[in-house]
Amino acid sequence: MGIYANGKEWNCSLPELVPMEQELHDSTVIANPREKARDEIHSKIVRSELFKPGNRVAITVGSRGIGSISEIVAGVVDAVKKVGCTPFIVPAMGSHGGEDAREKAQILAHLGIKEDRVGAPISLCSDIALAGTTKDGVPIYCQKEAYEADAIILLNRIKTHTDFRSEIESGLVKIACVGLGSYLGAQWVHAMGYEKLAQRVRAAGEGAIRMLNIPVALAIIEGHSGKPAVLKALAIDEIVSGEKQLLDKVRTHIARLPVDCLDLLVVYEMGKDISGLGLDSFVTGRYPSGKNPSPNEGPDIYRIAVLNLTEASEGNASGIGLCDVTTQKLYDKINFSLMYGNVITSRGSASAKIPYIMRSDREAISVGLLTCYTPLVDAKLMLIKNTLQLQTFFVSRPLVHLCKEAGAKVVGSPVEITFDREGNLLTPSF
Repeated sequence: MGIYANGKEWNCSLPELVPMEQELHDSTVIANPREKARDEIHSKIVRSELFKPGNRVAITVGSRGIGSISEIVAGVVDAVKKVGCTPFIVPAMGSHGGEDAREKAQILAHLGIKEDRVGAPISLCSDIALAGTTKDGVPIYCQKEAYEADAIILLNRIKTHTDFRSEIESGLVKIACVGLGSYLGAQWVHAMGYEKLAQRVRAAGEGAIRMLNIPVALAIIEGHSGKPAVLKALAIDEIVSGEKQLLDKVRTHIARLPVDCLDLLVVYEMGKDISGLGLDSFVTGRYPSGKNPSPNEGPDIYRIAVLNLTEASEGNASGIGLCDVTTQKLYDKINFSLMYGNVITSRGSASAKIPYIMRSDREAISVGLLTCYTPLVDAKLMLIKNTLQLQTFFVSRPLVHLCKEAGAKVVGSPVEITFDREGNLLTPSF
């Protein structure tokens, strides 16, 4: 049922949108990620004493949407089996999915991580072990089945974090403590707030790498196409330094909007598989702490309207609170238990606040414009699919020359914004 049944429908005249494209310098996509992942991992594990025939090996897989992730995981599974070991997959996603391992396994299934596709079973263990405490008093938590395994292979994408800037942000070190540590690891890391987040990720992550049986890791870097551009295996003593170097490389290729100042940004979809915050803060300029960790950088967007939630999010709409307008269909998909568990753990209460809920895409876009101070004819409106795919986008006419000045180009004729009978967006289409 909708939050209101009758009453005024908020609509206004909507502008035609011009399709545009910006050039994103991309690395060469790996043609066969399964083969590359297999060869990278195999080259490291043959040198480790923790990979003996019959040994059980845990492989971490998080909740983010990583290009070709099922092929990459299958390649790591192939490498483990090649040396006679028995692999299994650990859903390593902190508080996402709550405390129930079945919920976490369902999230992996949406990402294509199923036993028949990757060649290894998914762990359904919900227990968390306290592996120990570092000399500095940092507790190291680990999913119990992974803790009891003979070896753990860390697997994750290296990227910038939405909430802090540091030498180490979101990648192998973080999945070692927050991912493997489940909700207890996530709680400890976030307990002191955003100002201490970088420090705590580093302390717990490095502690986990020292304390747990983690002989090798596989780092992933994606190109702007959303496909893997780098797959690099790292031995235990290379993980931290290797992640630093790879993050520096990632920073030089971050995709952003071509212009910094917008009246309204319309995002077709948000989701945990797109960004930990649903919408990447580098793109929106909005942070759950309310503070930009790089105050002299980033866009200034007056209103943000988000229309839908990806199925892979399993109802976790964390980040919706940083938008201004949304739709009834998105609201109806929210699993408040999962979202609140994620947000309460991370102390990011602003992320779960509910914005205006409109009955349709048409009404959401209209309200986004109607709550701006700029006259409709002059409004700078941009429509993107999500904050990960930014090569192609649509803009109102007042933005065209600004985007051209930033190096983007027009790639088609202006199109009218159209909707179906229920008010769902039909065109422009992605």
